[in-house]
Amino acid sequence: YGSANDTVGTEISQVSVIDSAAERVMTRSVLSTRTTGQGATRECLLPRSATFHDGTLLVTCQGIDALVEYDARGVDPARSETRRWSVPAGPNGVAVDAAGKRAIIWSQFDRAISLVNLASEDEPVMQMALSRKAGHGLSAEAALGRVLYHKTGDGRVSAEGLSCASCHPDGREDAITWSSTDGPRNTPMLAGRLGETGPYSWQGNHETVEIHLEDTIRRLRGRGMEKSEVHAIAEYVRSLPGPTLQAKASPSRRAQIEQGALLFASADSGCATCHNGDKNFTDGQKYDVIDPKSAGQKLDTPTLRFVSGTAPYFHDGRYPTLMSMLEANDHAMGHAMHLNREQRLSLVAYLESL
Repeated sequence: YGSANDTVGTEISQVSVIDSAAERVMTRSVLSTRTTGQGATRECLLPRSATFHDGTLLVTCQGIDALVEYDARGVDPARSETRRWSVPAGPNGVAVDAAGKRAIIWSQFDRAISLVNLASEDEPVMQMALSRKAGHGLSAEAALGRVLYHKTGDGRVSAEGLSCASCHPDGREDAITWSSTDGPRNTPMLAGRLGETGPYSWQGNHETVEIHLEDTIRRLRGRGMEKSEVHAIAEYVRSLPGPTLQAKASPSRRAQIEQGALLFASADSGCATCHNGDKNFTDGQKYDVIDPKSAGQKLDTPTLRFVSGTAPYFHDGRYPTLMSMLEANDHAMGHAMHLNREQRLSLVAYLESL
């Protein structure tokens, strides 16, 4: 994460081919050299949709706003690009009209449909913009932030061509625990979790999202962005809703959640001491969650909103499930060791309802 290693990129543009009959991956190795500067603008690091047509693989790539055609017969199609076409911002859907030999691309950010003639080498892309009802959609500032958030190959953000969406797709998380100068750090989810949950970062040393963004850009060795652009990205991220939770639960599930809520709030478990439900399930404080009696590194109390979809857990991603975290005895968070399995299941059910 932000390493100065100049030979291996943090993110690799890789397309693996699967032999469905043999049920095996044909790709035998992954080779990568870091692509920086102007060259990084060519890599498809944010593929969002794909379709097969006449021996080729057509992929829409956010970040570079392009439809890229690969030779699907190669073992590594990502190294076998044949053509590409520029399309409006945010392409995330593609279909093929086989009879007409056309590709149809949907670009969400610009709300536009593009038609690409696959039988022609030089025919321009036909574009059709769609209207939007007044008052709907993002503000102009958040819309700009969305484009910047997904833009890859921008040296102002990262020397490696990474974008915000590389680790936080759609404001979620990549489920990866990254090696950093502060130790292993799990990627947190952003969508629906930034309102009144500061300070930010695992170290809890950034009072605002904007300050945290600027520090992240520095760690990724980006050149830096204008204050207005950083604020636009922050406005976009703050506008992202959290995932939709299950609307209705069975009577038995509701009873389990209610029991879990009582356990969560009890002084015996101590969960609510730091994860205050009246304050978005965080107290905004920092603690040594490994050994409170030591002078170890203190970490920010993260919100528990939408925690069911953010595995793995803990700052270093050591727990694959919420249950494994409650059963572990190698941390100093709360007091769950005295709980029986039924009680732990109830506590997990409550956490999954947040």
